[in-house]
Amino acid sequence: MGSRRTVEEVTAVELQTAKPVQRQRAHAFLLFMRYSLELSNLVDRVAGVGAAGNNEAQVLLALHRLESCSRQDLIGLTGMSRSGVAQLLERLSHLGLVENYTEPSDHRMVATELTSSGRRRIDKLSREIDTYFHEPNPVLAELLDLLGPTGPLPKTTTTPLETLERLADLGVRLSGPLAAVIELHDLRQRLAIAALADWGEARPGQLVAELGLTSGGATYLVDGLESAGLVDRLYGTVPNDRRAVVIRLTPSGRAASERLADVVFEHADAIVEVLAAAHAAG
Repeated sequence: MGSRRTVEEVTAVELQTAKPVQRQRAHAFLLFMRYSLELSNLVDRVAGVGAAGNNEAQVLLALHRLESCSRQDLIGLTGMSRSGVAQLLERLSHLGLVENYTEPSDHRMVATELTSSGRRRIDKLSREIDTYFHEPNPVLAELLDLLGPTGPLPKTTTTPLETLERLADLGVRLSGPLAAVIELHDLRQRLAIAALADWGEARPGQLVAELGLTSGGATYLVDGLESAGLVDRLYGTVPNDRRAVVIRLTPSGRAASERLADVVFEHADAIVEVLAAAHAAG
């Protein structure tokens, strides 16, 4: 018979097994947030939405596909409340992207459509997202490798805008479970949490580069995470530089990062199914 392992030996083996899994999950979460921010930045830049969320992308792409939608259609599409849809449309109208009109057959029915400017911007977005999907993307390739099943990825045949709309729909589906973990709706806040979970710690300059922010913007973001009890600023931990600042997750921040990674892996099949379409174009 084999020798019995002590409780300490069993625990040590379990920890050695768990750490690589936790690191893999943390890295996958970081890649997922990087890719999400890349797409959001592209939509912001081309469509001129400004800090576009998944609901804004949903509405604009649906209006491009369907030509017009009633307020009730958009409520069903986005899952937002009537007041939430009204506020979103008001913002898009202020940006000159959408406009309302009265149905000739029923003057009580108000529908929404893209303006000519909005349609031109979405047409431009179609061209640019097509180029984006056709460029090799190591972030996407590595993410699919970590999340995807062994064997070939699922086959998909969708246009670039259809793929982008599916990605926006997926973002909406994930927003609830992610928000249930912690109220961090800003992509860069989640990306900062993911980066610190993956790296262990970071200097402010590293976060500036990762988040694509100015030094002041990164400081403001870290201030918010510190106020929420998710990160700590540590001083005197860098050899030969007692003034250097190191940022680390608090125990609460690390627990939150692990739960956020859980959400990504719990929805891995749906994520892979949608991301495979973007990867197939590359």
